[in-house]
Formats: sequence, structure tokens, C-alpha cells
Amino acid sequence: MKSNWNVFIAVCAGAVAGFAVGQRVGTKGGASQGAPPRAVVPQAAAPLAAPPPGSDQIFKVALGDAPQKGSAEAKVTIVEWSDFQCPFCARAAPLVEQIRQAYPKDVRFVFRHYPLPMHPDAPTAARAGVAAQAQGKFWPMHDWMYSHQRELDAASLEKAAGSLGLDLAKFKAAMASPATEARVKADMQAAQTVGVSATPTFFVNGREHVGGMPFEQLKAEIDREIARADKLLSSGVKPADLYGRLVADAAGPSGARN
Repeated sequence: MKSNWNVFIAVCAGAVAGFAVGQRVGTKGGASQGAPPRAVVPQAAAPLAAPPPGSDQIFKVALGDAPQKGSAEAKVTIVEWSDFQCPFCARAAPLVEQIRQAYPKDVRFVFRHYPLPMHPDAPTAARAGVAAQAQGKFWPMHDWMYSHQRELDAASLEKAAGSLGLDLAKFKAAMASPATEARVKADMQAAQTVGVSATPTFFVNGREHVGGMPFEQLKAEIDREIARADKLLSSGVKPADLYGRLVADAAGPSGARN
């Protein structure tokens, strides 16, 4: 990984209106620890406009059944929308792991799918991630796909699934399932509600960051968020309610966009 993450601001981007248009995500998306996906039937609706460049808008990002690492009561929640064929996403993966190792108790990491139209194998890879999640193997598949970005065709992914110990019959069935495709589209439409248009895009307790950033910069923001969380906890806020309160308080009187 290069030391200067500023070069990664030129992130992968593409129009996605034709790939997934969807309804707003509710503000009460519950957390889960990588639970198997549920069928989601997207409904057509006009996508929301992206926030202006440099916006300090705070978003309450619904988590749903997205795969997660870390406690649901963590002081900082980082949600990433990513594309397994995007080279910038692969380069961001070591930074994510560095943060997780530095904050094993205080940071929760949540992954959501955003396969870009310019990457022909990205939708297949996203379905493979959902299919692997259904067998409790999302993170091993996640790591494999980022390290094998030239092998994201269906046949290669099936071989990878076998090497990772997945039940291949179940994996193939999940890959072909309409529920799996609906799950990916649901992530896409959720991305639209918060103005995501590039990968990787991170939300740190609701604050958007497009592309990579130096570890020191991200660490400084996490430390600020931990300090905010500690104040709320000392005032009597329950750990289970922390994420919602952090986002709501940061959004101010106008409320968080959701």
C-alpha cells in the first residue's frame, strides 16, 4: 500500500441509475452480525441527488443485514460501499484492516455492495459475496476477491468457494437466486439515498469520505468520534443506542438525511 493515499482520490466512479433505482432506506436499520440475507424487492423511485463537494452533511446509514466486523455497541461505525473489481477498493482494504487492529473494541466495520457498471465482473463478485455470507464465509471470500481481482468470473469464484470450504451446491444456488440479486440491488439503492457515486466510499459515524485517506487522518477522526461517544455514554446513553445518537447529534437540529 502506498503511503500517500491522496493519489487515490481519483476513485472508480460511474453512473448507476440504470443499474439500481430504489426507495429510501428507513432510519431504523438494525445491526446484524453477518446474518444470511433476506429477500428484498426494490421499488422504483427517483434517486436522490448527491451532496455537494465538500459537504459536511451527516447521514444515518441503515445497516440492515450487511456483513459486519466488530460490536454493535462500538463507539465508531464505519460503513463502506465497495466494488470487488475496483483497484482502489483493493488498495483501501489494508487501511481498513489497520484500523480494525488499532481499534479492536471501539470500531465496527460494515460492508455494503456497490458494483460499478464499468466493471463487468463486479455484479457477479457481489453476488458471490452475498452467497458466501449465507454460509458464514463472507469475510474469507471478501479477502480472496480483493487479492484475485482478475479471477472474478463465475467459474473462478466457484473454485474459490470450494477452496474456502463452502457447500458448492448451496453456493451455486445462492448465486443464481433472485433474492441474492435483490440484496445487491438493495445495497445499490441504499447507496443512492446517501449520494454515493464512487468506490470506495466510507461513512464514519455518518460522515462521508470518498476514496482513501492517510491512516493518521482517519485515526484522528476516529479518536474525535470516540471522545464524543464517551461523553454520551457518561451522560447515560445506552451502548446499544450509541450509533443513532452520535449521528443524530452530529446532524444538528435539521436532522440527518436518510
